[in-house]
Amino acid sequence: MTELVGREHELRTLETLLDPERRDAAALAVTASRGRGTTSLLAEAAGRAARRGFRVLRATGHRDEQDLDGLGLHQLMQPLRTLVTTLSDQDQAAARSAVTLRSTEKDVLLAGARALLTAAARQQPVLVIVDDLHLLDRVSAAVLRDLIDTVARRPVVFLLGVRSRHAAGIRSAKVSLLPLDALPAAAAAELLNRRPGVPRGRGRLRILRWARGNPRALLDLAAAFEGASSDEVMHPALARILPLRERYAADLGRLPEGALRLVRQVSARAGDESREQVLAAARVSEADLRLTLDAGLLERHGPALRLADPLAGIAAYCSCPSVERAELHRRFAAVLPAGSLTHALHLAAEATGPDETVAARLEAAAGRDAAAWQRAAELSPARTDAARRYAAAIEAAGAIGQTSWVLDLHAALTTLDERAALAPVTARSVALAHSRRGRQRPAMDVLADSCRRHPPRRRRDAVLMALAAAHISRVSGLPEHRAVVTSLAGLADALPSDGADEELRLLRRAVDAAADPYLCSEPLDLPAPEDPTRATILAYLADAAGDLATAARLREGALETARRQGNPAGAAEARLPLGVNLGDQGRWQRGAEVIAESRELCALADLPLLEMETNALDAIVTALHGDAPKSRLLAEPAWNGIDLQQNRRLRYYFEVAAGNAAMVEGDFALAYRHFRMLFDAGRFHPDGGAYALLGLAVLAPHAGRQEESAALLARHPRSGRARMRLLADHTRAALIDDDRTEELFRRAVDDPAGESWAFERALARLHYGAWLRRKRRPLDARAQLTTALRALEEMGSGPHAEIARTELAAAGEGAESEPAADDPLGRLSPQQRQIVQLAARGLRNREIAAQLRVSPRTVGTHLYNAYPKLGVSGRRELGSLLAG
Repeated sequence: MTELVGREHELRTLETLLDPERRDAAALAVTASRGRGTTSLLAEAAGRAARRGFRVLRATGHRDEQDLDGLGLHQLMQPLRTLVTTLSDQDQAAARSAVTLRSTEKDVLLAGARALLTAAARQQPVLVIVDDLHLLDRVSAAVLRDLIDTVARRPVVFLLGVRSRHAAGIRSAKVSLLPLDALPAAAAAELLNRRPGVPRGRGRLRILRWARGNPRALLDLAAAFEGASSDEVMHPALARILPLRERYAADLGRLPEGALRLVRQVSARAGDESREQVLAAARVSEADLRLTLDAGLLERHGPALRLADPLAGIAAYCSCPSVERAELHRRFAAVLPAGSLTHALHLAAEATGPDETVAARLEAAAGRDAAAWQRAAELSPARTDAARRYAAAIEAAGAIGQTSWVLDLHAALTTLDERAALAPVTARSVALAHSRRGRQRPAMDVLADSCRRHPPRRRRDAVLMALAAAHISRVSGLPEHRAVVTSLAGLADALPSDGADEELRLLRRAVDAAADPYLCSEPLDLPAPEDPTRATILAYLADAAGDLATAARLREGALETARRQGNPAGAAEARLPLGVNLGDQGRWQRGAEVIAESRELCALADLPLLEMETNALDAIVTALHGDAPKSRLLAEPAWNGIDLQQNRRLRYYFEVAAGNAAMVEGDFALAYRHFRMLFDAGRFHPDGGAYALLGLAVLAPHAGRQEESAALLARHPRSGRARMRLLADHTRAALIDDDRTEELFRRAVDDPAGESWAFERALARLHYGAWLRRKRRPLDARAQLTTALRALEEMGSGPHAEIARTELAAAGEGAESEPAADDPLGRLSPQQRQIVQLAARGLRNREIAAQLRVSPRTVGTHLYNAYPKLGVSGRRELGSLLAG
C-alpha cells in the first residue's frame, strides 16, 4: 500500500507478531497521531494474517458509538456466531449475548467472548484487530482488556490501534507498544513522488514541510495541489484548500478562542520556535495549551510544540483573513531574537510589498537558505539588489539539488536582468541544473551564451567554465560538446597566468581528463579538497592515471564532505563514477550502499538524471547477481523517461545492463548485440570504461562472433592506461587462439597493475582457465579457475561463478575421488559428465557448446560416446536416468 512507504520496521514487527516462534507478546498496540497510517498498517496486517491462515476479527471505535455499551465487542464476535451451537450449554447463553447484544453486562459478555475465541482458536489461529481503541465503548474496552489478559497465550493475537495521547490507558502488561512516528524525510519525499502531478521545486518542498512526515497529509495535499505550479502552492487559491477548511471546521469551531489562537499560532511557525515563544506570541494560558493537547490538535516535540495533525493546522491558518495571518507573524517577530533567520522570515511573511529593510535582514541571515534569498529578492525595491539576491538563491537551490527551482529562479532573473542571468557563476549553476535534468544541449548552450556575453578575463574563470563544459561533454558524449571543451581549454591557455597556483594547474589537467576518456596521465599525489565539486573533478585525473584507489577515495571524500556540510547534492556528479569504481574493485557491497544512498538523495532532491544513473548502476549489478527480470525492470523507465540521445553515457550503461541481463538468461547472441552497439562511436558514449571490450571477451566466443570481434578490437582506440592495455590483451587472447594467446593471458592475470580491477582480473582467470582446460592442461586450468571462482563468489556474481564451476568440473575438479557405486555418470569423463548433465536439462548441442566454449560437433561426439556407457539410446532418456 502506498501509505506504508517507509514503514519497513513496523511491517517486520507485524510479521513477528504473527509468527508464534518469534513473538514475545501476543498483543501489540500501534500508537500514533492522526493521519500517521495506523489504519493502513492494521489493514496490511489483516491481509498478511489471512494469507498465513489466521481467522481475522475486526472492529473500529467511533465517536458517535461510544455510548452504545458492548457494540464494539458485537462487531468482533459477529463472524463467530456459527460457533455458538458447538459450545457447552453453560457457555451458549453468554456467547449468544456477545453476538446479539442481549446483555450489556461486562461479565456476561466477557464469558461469551472468551468461549467463542477459545472455540475459534481450536480450528485456526485468530487475529483480533481493533482500530481507534480510544473511541471504543466503555464496556467493550473493558472486556477487551480482560480478554488480552486471559486469552492471549492461546493461538489468539491482538492488534490494536490507538491515538498516542491515549496510550497510557493501555494498562495490560501483555500489550507491547509500537509507536508510529512521522515518516523519515526520504520516505515522505518518496511517498509524495508517487502521486501524479505533484508540483516540483519550491512548491514540493512546501508540501513536504507542511505535512511533516504525516502520510495522510502528504496524500491529501498532493491531491489538493495536483497539477499546480510552485507559485500556486506558495499562495494557494481558496478553491484548493476549501475542502480542508470544511473538513476541520467543526473541530476548530468547538475550540475556545484562546485554544484556537494557539493552534493558529503554531501553524504560522517558520522554523523551530520553542514552546515558550509560541505561548508568548499567542498570549494564551497553560489551560489553553492543555486543552489543545487533550483534544489531540497539538503535541509536544522536545522543547517545541507541533501540530498532531498538520492538515488541521493548515485549515486553521488558511481560515484566517490575511490581516489576521499577518498579525500571527508580527507576534512571532516580537518575541524572537532579532537577527535570526526565523525572525526575518516572520517579518517577510507580514510584508505586503517591497521593503529593503526586511530584504536586507533576510540577506544577512539567509546563509544557504534558498527560500530566504528568493524572498529577499522579491522584496527588493532596487533591480540590482533583486538580481544579486536571485543569483544567490540560484546557487543555494542548486546546492540542495532542486533543479526545477533553479530554472524557475533563473527565469525570474532573466526577466529582471538578462545580462546578470548569464554571469559566469550563475551560468554554471544553471547549466548544472539543466544537466542534472538530463538536458545536456541546453546546459552547454547556457555556458556558450555566458562566454559570449561575459568573455573570461582570467585564466581561473576560463578553466572553471571549461570544467563545467567538460562535465556536460562527459555526460552527453556528443562530439560537438567535446569541441566546445577544446575551444574553452584553448581560451584558458591563451589567457595570462594568475601566478603559481598548483590547484589551478591540476584543474586545467582535469579538463582534458574529463573530456577525453582515453587520456593517460602520470600518477599524482592528489589532495582531497574541502570543496566536493573540486574533489569530484580531480577524481578524473586519478582515472586517467589508472589510480582506481585514489579515484574512489576522492569521490568518497566528496560525498562525505557534502554530507558534513549539510549539502548531500553537492557531490551528486561523483555518485555514478564512484559506483563504477567500486564495482571494478569488486566492492559490490559498498556499491550497493552507494546505490541506496543515491536513491534516498533522489527522493529528497530533484535530480532526474541521477535517478536514471542509479537505476543503470543497479541494473548492471542486479544482472551480474543473476536477476535478469529485475535488471530489465530497473532499466525500463529510462527508455522513455529521458532523452538518451543527449545522455549517451547513460545509454552506454543501460546497454551494458541489457547485455548482462541477456547473458544471464543464456541469450548470448542478444547479449553480444547489446555490447556490439557500444562500438558505434557516432551513437554511443566513448568506451572509456572499457566495458565494450570486456563484453567482447565474455560473449563473442559464446555467440560465435570471434572474427567480427577481433576486427572491432583492432579498430578500438589504443590508450596508455594499464587497464585498457590489460583488457586489450585479455580480449585478444579470448578471441584469437594462436602462439601469442598464452602470453597475453599471462599478462592479463599476472600484471600487478591489474590487481585494482578485481572483477576483470577474475574474468581473465576464468577465461584463461577455460583455455587451459581446452588445451588439456587440467592442473593448470584448475588453479586459475579455483581462484576465479573464489573471487566471483565473494563478489556475488552468480552467473559467472556458475560458468567457473562448470569449467572446473569439466577440468576434472573432484574427479580424483571415487564416484558413488550407484552414480550413473561414474563411468564418464569429467567433460562427458558436464555435457550429459546439460543435455538432460534440455539444452541443445549449440547451447551446450556456447556454454562450454567447444564446438557443437565436439558436444555431439561426447554424447555419442556417452550413450553406450549409460545404457541409453538417446538424449530423451537422459532426464529419467538422472532423475532416477
